[in-house]
Amino acid sequence: MSANDKAKPSDTPHVSLFPSPPWQLVNKHLTPSSVADVPVRPPSPPGQNVYRMFGNLYNADDAILRSLESQGVRRVYPQVYNRKRELRKINFSILANYLDLLDIITRDPSSPKRTERLDHLAVLFINMHHLVNEYRQHQSRDLLREILKYQVSLHVTAVACIRMFEVTRSATFAKHRNVYTYLYGIFGT
Repeated sequence: MSANDKAKPSDTPHVSLFPSPPWQLVNKHLTPSSVADVPVRPPSPPGQNVYRMFGNLYNADDAILRSLESQGVRRVYPQVYNRKRELRKINFSILANYLDLLDIITRDPSSPKRTERLDHLAVLFINMHHLVNEYRQHQSRDLLREILKYQVSLHVTAVACIRMFEVTRSATFAKHRNVYTYLYGIFGT
C-alpha cells in the first residue's frame, strides 16, 4: 500500500451503500488543470410556476391545502363545521371501525367486509389528516409570533444590560476622574 492510498477519502469511518471509486483513476484524471479546462455550466433558471417534487408536478399558484373533493376523497364532515368537534367525532369513528374490523377478522379473515372496513378506515384517516393540516397555517403564524416576541425580549434585555454597563462605566469614570486628569497632565495625549 503506497503513501497516497493511506490519505484517500475511502479511509473515512462512514459506511457507504456504494463502493468507493478507483482512486488511481480519479487522481490521474482530476487535476487542477483538467478542472480549469472544463467550463462550468450555470444552472438552468427555475420554471415559471410549475415544479416537480417526488415525481409529481405542482403549480405554485395552486392552493396550499386542496379540498378533499379535488383529491377524490369523500368528505365525512359537513362544509360548515367546528374543527374540534369533528376531530373528536372522526377519532371516535376510527376507534369504533377499528373494533369492528377486529371483530370481522376474528370471525372470518377472508370476509369482503374486511376490505370494506379497511377502505372506510382509510377515508376516516385521510379526513382527520386533512382537518389537522388546516391548523398548520394558524400554527405557523402563532409560532412566528412567539419567535418574534422572544427576539424582542432578547433585544430588550441586551439593551438593558448595555445601559447598566454604561451607567457603571460613567460612575467609575466620574469616581476616578481626578486620576485621569492627573495622568493626562503628566503624559499629555
